[in-house]
Amino acid sequence: MKIVNYDKSALSTVNKLGIVTPSVIFKKDEDGVVLRRANAAESIAYELKMKNECLDFVGDELAFYNFQEFFQLFSCFEDPTIKQKIENEGKEDEKTSFIISKDKSKILYKISEPTSLKPSPSEFPSMDDSNLNYLITAEELKELQKMKGLLSAGKLKITMKEGLVVMELFNSSYDNSFDKEYTVQNSTVEELDLIMSSDILDVLPSGDYEIKVKKEGIVSLTLKNANVDLIIFTAELEDE
Repeated sequence: MKIVNYDKSALSTVNKLGIVTPSVIFKKDEDGVVLRRANAAESIAYELKMKNECLDFVGDELAFYNFQEFFQLFSCFEDPTIKQKIENEGKEDEKTSFIISKDKSKILYKISEPTSLKPSPSEFPSMDDSNLNYLITAEELKELQKMKGLLSAGKLKITMKEGLVVMELFNSSYDNSFDKEYTVQNSTVEELDLIMSSDILDVLPSGDYEIKVKKEGIVSLTLKNANVDLIIFTAELEDE
């Protein structure tokens, strides 16, 4: 059995992203480990990249049917040891398990077959030609997430005009709303506005984000201060 090195903060970020979909497939490439997933409606998707030492597993892929369940069990112990157990390695009936242990206690967790899960998205849109860029801090994100709950706001509107961006939370059934101004970092258009689901706020792990918007209605949010590279995509609501 091999000891699996891990970074708890990176795993916590993946756990937060379980709101998008609980099933995940980690894949190794030449730069480290990459994770690409989308929700059932394909209205929210993300790409997360991290170094191999953040989850140093054996093999090219590692799949979890419910990563949040795994993380909950993993969190039962403080700084546990993880070992990877492979039965019938190289054969058709190969099976992989993680053994999570601390002192004299241990948990055996069965790893899923990657082929049993929904395939990961193969590519995402380039945002190099975005029409609007701006930044929000971790505190500003926390405020938006709090106000979303207080207002039961189902929608989030982004408006850009005269060098300022306004993010407005509202619910179509009520008059109550919340908005906040942000400074434009870069723009290629004079005005822009779109409405998307406020569900995107529930997905975002804590941190500072760079937000890019295309006038076609595509939005990306890139986590700026983490030990992982994370970019989350969403889009304008079709009925607006």
